[in-house]
Amino acid sequence: MPTIIPIPGAGSAERVKENMTLVDMSKDDMAEIDKILASFPQTGARYVTDISWVQLPIYTNGTQVRRSSGEADVR
Repeated sequence: MPTIIPIPGAGSAERVKENMTLVDMSKDDMAEIDKILASFPQTGARYVTDISWVQLPIYTNGTQVRRSSGEADVR
């Protein structure tokens, strides 16, 4: 059971303090929150699992020496 429930956004310091207020929650309260969260299906992956298509240049002392795939590309 999480002990922190994030509340996004705050327009003032007072709202930040209000959002940080400790609140006692029962198991029923948490079950209701879990039920609401479960009603929003997760779509897509959380993290990119394959970045082999990325071709990032690699630099040494300001000179591009190769691309991340390993091919030489000195410029």
